[in-house]
Amino acid sequence: MEIRSYTKDTIGELLLSPGFTWWKNIPITKHRALSQIHNPRISSTDKILFVAFDGDEVAGYLGVLGDLIFMDDMPLRVGWLSCFYVDPVYRGKHIAMELFSQVMEAWDNTIFITNMAPETIGFYNKTGLFHEPVFKQGIRGFLRFNLAEILPPKRNIFKRCIPLLKVIDAVLNIGNSLRLLFYTRYTQSENVRIEYLREITPETEKFVLRMNKNEWIKRGKAEWEWIVSYPWLLQAQEKDPESKRYFFSSVARRFFYRCVQLYDGKNNIIAFILLSVRNEHLTVPYYYCDRGYHPEVAKFLINTMRDENISMITVFHTDLSETLRTMNTPFIVKRSIQRPYLFPKGIDISDLNFQDGDGDSVFT
Repeated sequence: MEIRSYTKDTIGELLLSPGFTWWKNIPITKHRALSQIHNPRISSTDKILFVAFDGDEVAGYLGVLGDLIFMDDMPLRVGWLSCFYVDPVYRGKHIAMELFSQVMEAWDNTIFITNMAPETIGFYNKTGLFHEPVFKQGIRGFLRFNLAEILPPKRNIFKRCIPLLKVIDAVLNIGNSLRLLFYTRYTQSENVRIEYLREITPETEKFVLRMNKNEWIKRGKAEWEWIVSYPWLLQAQEKDPESKRYFFSSVARRFFYRCVQLYDGKNNIIAFILLSVRNEHLTVPYYYCDRGYHPEVAKFLINTMRDENISMITVFHTDLSETLRTMNTPFIVKRSIQRPYLFPKGIDISDLNFQDGDGDSVFT
C-alpha cells in the first residue's frame, strides 16, 4: 500500500494519469480539482489530496480544503477535512488511520472538521488530537414535502424506494399547493430594496469588513468569486461516467449561487447574502445583516423559496435562525438541527463565530 499526496501544482498529474480513465474509484473530479487549484488561500506546497494506492487501484483518499483562520487578526494556515473515503474492500486494513495520520502531519495538526457524519466522531476522538466536539444550533424549515431527497441519505432502504417516495411527494404537494394559496407572499418594507449582484463591489467589501471583525475565517471578495466560479457541484440531470466513480456528490439536478444585497431607504447597504440552492434545498452560506433587519431577510428568503419551488431551508446563523424560529411562517414544520465541529488541541477556539459556509459546506 502506498499513499501519495498532491498539491495544486501536481494534482493535474493525477488527472492526466492513464488510470484516471479506468480506476474503479477516482479520488477527485476534474471540476473539484479545478476549484482546489484556484483556492486563493493555499500555497503551492500545501498538500490538498492524499490517495492510498494498492498497486494500480485506488483504495482510499482524503481531501483537505486549505484555509486561513484569524487569531488576534493574524492569519494561521489551517485545513478543513473533506471527502474521506476507503473502498469497502479495503476496510479493516488501517488505511483510514494511515491517511488521516499523514494529513495531520502534513498540516502540523491544524486540521478542522465539521459537517461530518455523527458515526465518525468517535474515530476522531480516539486519536486524542481534538478537543471535545462542540455543536452549533440551527433550524430547518420545510415549505413542501420532499421525502425523496431527505430520506435516502438516512437509510439504504429508502434508496430503493425513491420512485415511490417521489409519487408520495407529488400527491402530498398537491394538497400543500392549495394550502400555500392561503399564504400571500410577504411584502417587504417600503424602506427596503433588494438587488441581485453580478459582482462584489467595494461598497459590499466595506460593509462586510465592518460586520466580520469577530469571525475566525473572514472570507471576502476573492473567496466568494472563487466559490461561485469554481463550484464542486455541476448542474446535470444524470451522473456522467466520471461522477459515477466518485463516492461524493459531484452533480445535482439544480445547483446555483446567488449574491443578494438589501438597501434601506437612504440607499445604505443593510444586508449581504450569498445563497446556495441545491435541488430543493436552500442554504445561506454567508450572511451579514445590520441589527433589526433580520425579519426583512427572512421574508425575502421565504418568498424566494416560493418563487423557486424550493422545499426546505437550513440556517445556522444565530440571529437569522432565531428569526425564522419565532416568526409566523408557511412552513409545514420547523425543527432544530445542529452541526458538529472538531478543533485541534493546539488551537483554542472560544466560540463558534463561523459562517454557515465555512469549511467545505459552501460547496456541498
